[in-house]
Amino acid sequence: MSAEIQDLAVRYGTAWAGRDLDAIMAMHTDDTVFHLHGGGEPAVGRGATRAAFAAALAEWPDIRFDRKRVHIGAEHFVSEYEMSLRRGRRVFGQRRPGGA
Repeated sequence: MSAEIQDLAVRYGTAWAGRDLDAIMAMHTDDTVFHLHGGGEPAVGRGATRAAFAAALAEWPDIRFDRKRVHIGAEHFVSEYEMSLRRGRRVFGQRRPGGA
């Protein structure tokens, strides 16, 4: 496991937790591609990815990401998060006690 990749994974998670779009984007390359599961077409490139992230943060101001697992390879990492947010009085993505 690369200490540099592990550090990147921690910094990336911290940037998302802090809703710091500049810090998030500083860790993306010009050829980045963002796929939102269940979403439309991927955002391709730094500009499109930044716009997609900014739109999500604006639409869901209370969005929260709870890290569940991180898999670290020699030159990459994969993070699994549980996302939750409120829309009015309804909560999305929150697990029920004792259930899935």
